[in-house]
Amino acid sequence: MSDILVQKGRPAKTEGRNVNMPLETGSTMVFDTMAEFEAARDARYQSGTIYYGRYGNSAVHALEEALCALDDAERCVLTSSGVAAITCTLMALARSGDHLLVADNIYGNTRTFCETLLSGQGVEVTFFDAMAGAGVAEQFRPNTCALMFEAPGSGTFEVPDIPAVAAACRAAGVGSVIDATWPTPIFCRPLALGVDVVVASGSKYLSGHSDAMIGTVTGNGDILQAVRKTVMTVGDKPGGQEVLLSLRGLRTLKMRMEHVDRAGRDVARWLGAQDRTLRVLHPAFESCPGHEFWRRDFTGASGLFGVLFRETSDAAVTRFVDGLGHFGIGVSWGGFESLVLPVTPTRTASRWDVDARLVRFNVGFDDLDTLKVTSRPPCRSWNPERAHWRPASANSAPSPPISRNAGQRSRDLLGVTVPCGPGHVEMGNRVCRAGNESVFELVAGEPETQDPGRARRLAPDDPVTWVRIASQTARKRVDGAHAAVRQESWASRRARPCPAGRRHSGVRAPRLPALRRCVTAQCSSCFMRSFTNSP
Repeated sequence: MSDILVQKGRPAKTEGRNVNMPLETGSTMVFDTMAEFEAARDARYQSGTIYYGRYGNSAVHALEEALCALDDAERCVLTSSGVAAITCTLMALARSGDHLLVADNIYGNTRTFCETLLSGQGVEVTFFDAMAGAGVAEQFRPNTCALMFEAPGSGTFEVPDIPAVAAACRAAGVGSVIDATWPTPIFCRPLALGVDVVVASGSKYLSGHSDAMIGTVTGNGDILQAVRKTVMTVGDKPGGQEVLLSLRGLRTLKMRMEHVDRAGRDVARWLGAQDRTLRVLHPAFESCPGHEFWRRDFTGASGLFGVLFRETSDAAVTRFVDGLGHFGIGVSWGGFESLVLPVTPTRTASRWDVDARLVRFNVGFDDLDTLKVTSRPPCRSWNPERAHWRPASANSAPSPPISRNAGQRSRDLLGVTVPCGPGHVEMGNRVCRAGNESVFELVAGEPETQDPGRARRLAPDDPVTWVRIASQTARKRVDGAHAAVRQESWASRRARPCPAGRRHSGVRAPRLPALRRCVTAQCSSCFMRSFTNSP
């Protein structure tokens, strides 16, 4: 596998060649003779033929060759997106009057396409229970043309019995199509399990950097040739930049998949141990339906999984997702960034009657401790003024410090829980330091004894109060194992002598929104920073 990723899809071996394929653009290819032109025209649907830009160029053919080797396929065709790969494949297999079977847990855009465009063209679509296995044969009809399913299911992550479904289709002469974006060829080769066609979104793990839109279709024999003709007839194709970025991502695909496998399981285990977690929907976990099929047919897992939170309102889940500082909210996945998205499953052939809220997580390449610090599960009573979690005691290990550039806003620190003590002023659910613009939200303490209309200064004998950073101007400073917070104004820092006896002349810091100076030095004892005046 590693040799395929490194050696396939590269320039021809000539002396002084480039390591990578160049970016190829162009629409028109010219020929010197009519005989050469006509030969290319007659073979235009064959991969490797240079005829016209829409049919591919040398970079496209190099990527197709590499993907064929990865999936152990005879043929491959590229599309402009994963959705285009799915829709063009189904259009190639289904005609007016045909019957199409689609798994009930299929990707939402696939469901929409089947229910609208295909149904409008006279194709009868039936959704079936994705976990039916060989029992799906009971739903075959004389006019059933194909079966579309996904492994694992979109959003809910059930893993079907791929060989059983494929065998049932083959016995009935029904084409089988699987969306295998989640495992990639690194962790599963569906063609070897009997499936006829594999579609995938190369926008996810293949390109790997959330900067390309591309789809792939691989398979064998006439069925894939029919798909290729449909793609060319529709006029769909990826751009040259997307092909180049996919070839680049191909080189590190195995390494990235191995990382997200480990990282995803780690974060999923951590979330599964939280009080509000009902179940973790991760194919590598026994709590996930179809885990036994994953263990048999897959060699690893991606970083995408779901978590069911119990006794939680939709509003609480929304606030929870909004407060995740290191998870972006987005519909895609498979890039370097970590993402989160609440999911509401759609079912027609089966029932989704789980009394819990489902949230989908995609673990990227962030530091895992940082992700855990900012990923506390929500509860029904969760509100932005008082987080429901806190350390077991004041001497608990502090949250790991987060490396940051002082020139950036501190949005990435919002939601981090840190302790404060004597010298801080408490007002209702807000805590701040006298004379400081930084604002904290109260997490622990004795709220019932507070008068929301009055402010009081915490006395030296008061218990440590844990607070959550809630201000764009907040800064977290760690002093030893106790993690005492140094949240003081820059003026008070200059007035206080440095514990190490250092002198810090000329230290200045404007209001953070206007901060345009670069940090050149920082005292490890008092955290004073020196700035240059360069923009």
